[in-house]
Amino acid sequence: AGYSAHLFVPIRSAQQPAINENNPSSSLATTINFLERKQYGSQSMIERMFKRRSEWENQFGDYQRMGFWRFFNEQYGLIGPKFVVLFLLGLFGIWEVIRRRSDVGLSFLLLLLICSVGLILYMNFADGTRQHPLSGADHIEVRDRDYFFTPAFIFFGLAIGIGAAIAVQYIREGVAKFSAVPKKIIVTSSLILFLLPTFALARNYHLCDRSRSYFPYDYGWNLLTSADPDAVLFTYGDNDTFPLWCMQEVYGVRTDVKVVNLSLSNSKWYIKQLKSSMGLDLGLSNEEIDRLKPYRTADGTIFRLQDQVINALIANDGRKIPINFSVSVGLGAQKYRGKPMDSLLVLSGMVWRVDDPGQPRRVDIESSIDFFTSPDKFQSRGVNDPSIYKDATTFRLTRNWANGFLMVADALRKAGDYERAEHLVERAVEQIPYSSRAVEYLANLYSRRGEVDELRTLIERTAHGDKGRLKLLLGRSERKLKRYSEAERLFKDVLAEDPSNRSAFEELVRLYLETKQATPMRLLLLRWLQSNPRDNQVKIMLEELEKRMTVPGTVGANES
Repeated sequence: AGYSAHLFVPIRSAQQPAINENNPSSSLATTINFLERKQYGSQSMIERMFKRRSEWENQFGDYQRMGFWRFFNEQYGLIGPKFVVLFLLGLFGIWEVIRRRSDVGLSFLLLLLICSVGLILYMNFADGTRQHPLSGADHIEVRDRDYFFTPAFIFFGLAIGIGAAIAVQYIREGVAKFSAVPKKIIVTSSLILFLLPTFALARNYHLCDRSRSYFPYDYGWNLLTSADPDAVLFTYGDNDTFPLWCMQEVYGVRTDVKVVNLSLSNSKWYIKQLKSSMGLDLGLSNEEIDRLKPYRTADGTIFRLQDQVINALIANDGRKIPINFSVSVGLGAQKYRGKPMDSLLVLSGMVWRVDDPGQPRRVDIESSIDFFTSPDKFQSRGVNDPSIYKDATTFRLTRNWANGFLMVADALRKAGDYERAEHLVERAVEQIPYSSRAVEYLANLYSRRGEVDELRTLIERTAHGDKGRLKLLLGRSERKLKRYSEAERLFKDVLAEDPSNRSAFEELVRLYLETKQATPMRLLLLRWLQSNPRDNQVKIMLEELEKRMTVPGTVGANES
């Protein structure tokens, strides 16, 4: 029954859709490998189940990304000690079904155990404690794996409902001999159990609501809109690939762009599809693709299959069609013939374009500004709306947009165009307000340009960025304007929060030297040494200051 539900997979694959992962229709063995998830490794899932990839307590307990209990006790709205009530109610429901209808109850219990305990054993998720030091195998799961346990959550939710219903039934039977008024009060009170789903709804609705979430759509749109006409666009993972495929196949956006996923490019079936489905020229026959394997050169350079695909596409198609890399592709993958491609890359919007050799990692300033400032090109709907739920992945991916803004702004700054750089970063902070890098970059620009009021307003309004660093910038600006009292207050605030903050300490030292305040300087040095007793340089500074303070005619002499 488990396999029969997936008979549609080879049937659909045989139609040669544009996205045909693993090409499971090519043979029965390929279909079985697909169902056993061998695309994620050579081992079958059955074999992998018996190889310990995690500690038992982490797989069953409350452990990040993969612990069953971590997800289980958050499903029904009541967490912590309150969840015990729901858990006991669910167990009670299971027991009652078994007691009343053993055939149904035992089958139900078996299903629940298969979907929970059985799946924990079968999936054997990795917790990172047994990661291979060289291959990286068995690294901690890359994302929350709660979705694998959805059937178990549903079945146990059903058990809670059954338990609640039977509990109310027992209460009604128990108070049957009571007088009318107490009976009505008790029975009515017991009906509160049927409000339990509202707790789950209240706790989980915001986390699950996607009615105003356009992040995947806009992420795909921004990458495709940045790409050159008819380009090959290299992406890396799920999040920078599937939204693009959806945009192209469902919405018909930029179907001229050929999206090539580098992670999948380590699979021979995918390399063949680059030829057959996309029409890309790799200069390789299918037989040669079958013989591809990773190799190491004499100088120690490792060429994965994905590296060989990049080399082949640039060598054979690089002069015929544009080659682009998504900004989400890491530096380690941006190589040609084993060498970094920095001198060949030009940033345009959210992609790196492979171009003629020049300065490392140049920026096409005008095309990028046009992209980031044109509403019909760059989209960031809901990113600055705190009422829309964003998970860790959404925060990370949308911060990539802010990084794009900053790379263009930095190119403008280096060219001396501070005004346009400032306007661009202000736009980044407005649209992606939780980007600490954007906030701190804008603060630096304000400080550099002496725009103290703007800097102060930014610090007051933002909840992001390193507060200590921002206060230091404002304090320096205040000191330059000779507003010493305000600058002193800011530097002291930073030191109060972090007594070992060297930058704040040195700024206060400069301020006291500039204002010739020996006594506050001495107290500052003493307090610093209390928190940093091994700082010999400050010890020498304190000794020198105390000598000067005792010599008549010197600054600070005889101060009390």
